Amino acid sequence: MLDILIKNATYFDEDFQLTTGDIAIKDGYFVTYDGQEAAQSVVASDKTWLPGLVDNHIHISQQFLQGQLLFQRPIVWQRINVPFEAALDEALVQLSTKAAVATMIKNGTTSFVDSGCPKALAMVEVLDELKIRGHIGYQTADLIPFETLKTTPKAAFDRNLELIKVLKDNPLIAPILGITTLPATTPALQENVLLYGKEQQVMTSCHMNEYESEILTTIVETGLRPYEYLEKIGAMHAKFLGPHSLFLSENEKTIIQENQSQVVHCPFSNSAKGIPETDALLARQIRTYLGTDGAGHGGLDMFREMRLFSAKMQLHAKAKGDYALVNTRDILKMATTSVEPLLGKIKVGYKADLISLDTNNLDYLSGKVDENTLIEIAKGGHVNDSIINGDCVMRDRELLTIDEDRLKADLQAYQKQVKTAVTV
Repeated sequence: MLDILIKNATYFDEDFQLTTGDIAIKDGYFVTYDGQEAAQSVVASDKTWLPGLVDNHIHISQQFLQGQLLFQRPIVWQRINVPFEAALDEALVQLSTKAAVATMIKNGTTSFVDSGCPKALAMVEVLDELKIRGHIGYQTADLIPFETLKTTPKAAFDRNLELIKVLKDNPLIAPILGITTLPATTPALQENVLLYGKEQQVMTSCHMNEYESEILTTIVETGLRPYEYLEKIGAMHAKFLGPHSLFLSENEKTIIQENQSQVVHCPFSNSAKGIPETDALLARQIRTYLGTDGAGHGGLDMFREMRLFSAKMQLHAKAKGDYALVNTRDILKMATTSVEPLLGKIKVGYKADLISLDTNNLDYLSGKVDENTLIEIAKGGHVNDSIINGDCVMRDRELLTIDEDRLKADLQAYQKQVKTAVTV
């Protein structure tokens, strides 16, 4: 018996072409429909289905920084983000996690990659309950002036070992071992985290080439650009993820390509920093994704990130005397694929993460619905249903794994404490 059957569904196929057919789900995967009965049938009328969106770079523990970072002078993470996280207790981390996940699901995100939480283990129980797919790890640095966040190479190793053990058999949540930045960490910590992660064949990560000043600091301290330095110490591999990666030399692009590593761009967050050469990365077949960089950078709507990224790429093309250097399908793939394999397609054998849009909405009725519509018109508020790993977590915009009224009440109760914590 099937778990879910969506009969006569209108959906975007693996090439993001609109088609009609039956979508069958069993044991968390899309399967062939041969007339089997299903435990649950979903009404498909007035809905258009597509693969779930993936936020490949988010800071869940910074959820309450929403609205705090716009037009702030750099370097924001040093002045605001890290001091804020240093003040978080476990209860606020868990509340932040619930708020972030609820917001992601409401906006069509079915999977995420978190870039480090000061209390990563506190997130696990909440994430298991809410049934979202993701990667989590610790916020790791030893050259910062906040004792509640500052760690040592030995302590970082021990807690990463524990995290890997805790998540070993978790069906949805996997570990990612990361450091904050190269300038915020010592060589000993970098090696203890990144090389251990590589040895264990788990995802590793570091904020890369986000600010020109940080690149210069790395050059002064090591004589090498950031990716060159990671290559020298043996930290580059196919499961390394480099969020931002805005200012890359040709040699750094080659290092990323030869190691089959992966990068993430965050369009809204990166707007005041620079425009990435995504066309050059895609030409080298470098796996390139999109992320929000967390609620503090304009919210968690990945449709908005796609739309803004499209505009930035048009500006980038014009500056190079062209009109289009990436296309719609490139952008959609960047927003629906991830470090997690077998995501991004409604196709037999792929993981059953998908969402529906209410395309009977007035916004869609003035023209045809196609792949361009997903970037130009769609937004998080249009998402109607969400299925993650074959489980329906939102139906007709009602969250099924989260008590939304209770969450709202908890957020209101914490409001005074939250406002005190995020004063900037």
